[in-house]
Amino acid sequence: MRRLLPTLVLLSLVSPFLQATPLRAADVDAASAVSAVTVYPDRARVTRTAAADLKPGDATVVIGGLPASAAADTVQVSGTADFDLTIQSVEARSVFRTDAASERERSLEAELLAASDRQQTLTDKIAALETQADFIRSVSRVSPPKTKEGLLVGKPADWSGAWTAVGKGMEETLKAKRAQEVALRTVQADIRRLQQELARVRTGAARTTAVRVQVRAGAAGTARFAVTYEVPDASWAPAYDARLDPEKGNLDLTLRGQVRQRTGEDWNGVGLTLSTARPGGTAAMHEPRPWFVGFEHPVATDFFRKSVKDEEDMASAGIAGALSRGVLRVPASQPAREAVATADVGEFALAYRVAGAQTVPADGEPHAYVADQRTFPVALKVRTHPGVEPVAYLYAVLTNGDAPLPAGQVSLYRAGALVGQTGMGTVRPGEERRLAFGADDRVRVSRKVDTDQAGKSGLFGGKRRVERRYEIEVGNFHARPVEVSVYDRVPVPRDAALEVKYLDDWATAPSETDVEGTKGVVVWTGTFEGGEKRKIRFGYALTYPKDEHLAGF
Repeated sequence: MRRLLPTLVLLSLVSPFLQATPLRAADVDAASAVSAVTVYPDRARVTRTAAADLKPGDATVVIGGLPASAAADTVQVSGTADFDLTIQSVEARSVFRTDAASERERSLEAELLAASDRQQTLTDKIAALETQADFIRSVSRVSPPKTKEGLLVGKPADWSGAWTAVGKGMEETLKAKRAQEVALRTVQADIRRLQQELARVRTGAARTTAVRVQVRAGAAGTARFAVTYEVPDASWAPAYDARLDPEKGNLDLTLRGQVRQRTGEDWNGVGLTLSTARPGGTAAMHEPRPWFVGFEHPVATDFFRKSVKDEEDMASAGIAGALSRGVLRVPASQPAREAVATADVGEFALAYRVAGAQTVPADGEPHAYVADQRTFPVALKVRTHPGVEPVAYLYAVLTNGDAPLPAGQVSLYRAGALVGQTGMGTVRPGEERRLAFGADDRVRVSRKVDTDQAGKSGLFGGKRRVERRYEIEVGNFHARPVEVSVYDRVPVPRDAALEVKYLDDWATAPSETDVEGTKGVVVWTGTFEGGEKRKIRFGYALTYPKDEHLAGF
């Protein structure tokens, strides 16, 4: 009893400290799945949802399965519960694995291993059948027993039965071998397919990211969490189908978002949004810096050039660094209806919420989703440059409405037939855009030289003079009026000693010169009635010193 008393006293002294020391928060694994993805032109923002059963007190909720490329500084966690729930801290950790991190990779590797096992089993069976066939062949080569007089033992009927049995055995063996070889070829084809698919989706990653969320629960129950994070190796690009109905004067424009991703995780049955925002872009303008100029001196010149080169190198290094971090990445029956996304038109960006739950595998292949569909009334116009080719081209001019059209590739269809592809820059609200829809065979155009005095140049005051006159004929064979623009050009002097003059006394006055700021380009625009033909004449004269050689003419 004397020995026990000090121990009891010690426990009574220590127990208050044990009660005051907080216990380590228990880990609670929460299964999660990707529920929503917003894809930007150079990355994606992924939302995973998870649920965890908590007891009152502190706990660490572990949400795993995030790709290794998930940017830790973009991880955010929110939670909801029917009881008081406090999120105390969030951290992202790398989790290293002995197998592939991607679920799709692991599935394909397992299929490939099973197929390889089947291949080996079939190979072994074929080898066994080959051994069996060799044995039958060796039996067939054994001679029947003979007497000392040289006569064969047994009756001929026995000999016939023997070779019949040998032949039948060989036939069955070879038939079984052929069946196994057919099965082997099928398995080998499966192996090649699996190897190709695995090569397409393989990331080589052997680690994932786990998010550890320190929480405090006021009561027992189920808490729901949403984890959002950004990943590189995901992008979307606009692609348009432009379908022109020339009879109605309408243009049906369908915007498809082509999504690609190699993040290492498949997005299965997710809410998909395509955004034109660029979260990784520069948020602020480059601030102006002093621009020093001065007279060149040898030392100062070298220093100045070195300073400029250093700035250029730093700028290039900044861009290269951004690229390495993934910040910049450098565009007969009733038809089925296509699900069209809902467009959220913001002041600074567009977001297309694709209808329904979508699946985007991490295979790097393009997967297209209809983001927008609009019908525009268009003005049909014909443009031609007969100096290059005697062909008239049909154009549709649309005026955009309230929502911008992001830049992208356009597939052009006229009356249901594909006529070509082109690029289209961003079309802002209220802007016009002109799209070409191929040659218009109902507008005929020709161009010929009426006068060319280049070979008969005269000398006037020590100068040479060259005159050229052209005649262009345009005919509209449509039944309706068509606006036609005919383009041509005149030489543009690059030297003060070279003079170019329009021959106004003979030419048809152009509608515009130096069209769209391009020097020397002229255009005649007018409405041609159905069946109307018209001639356009123009000419110019060049005067230059007789001793000069005229280049580019």
